[in-house]
Amino acid sequence: MREYGEWWLENCAKASIKASTYQEYEAVLKNHVYPLLGSRPFVKVSRAMIRELVAVKKKRRPVAINHPKHHGAGAWLILSSDG
Repeated sequence: MREYGEWWLENCAKASIKASTYQEYEAVLKNHVYPLLGSRPFVKVSRAMIRELVAVKKKRRPVAINHPKHHGAGAWLILSSDG
């Protein structure tokens, strides 16, 4: 997952988002996604695993999953980066 996340951020997201959004995505991956899913191959990460990650984060603080400003692949990455 980490390898894919880094590739996606650099090759898909970077050219189409603001620098501040890039930094937010990068922090979310580093602080929330990679600690739980980073060592798994991307093809082995299921929707259920992502839902569980989101559920765990929601218990700590609100998580914006479908932010109106963000659409398409990677929108699930928008989690609070301060919790």
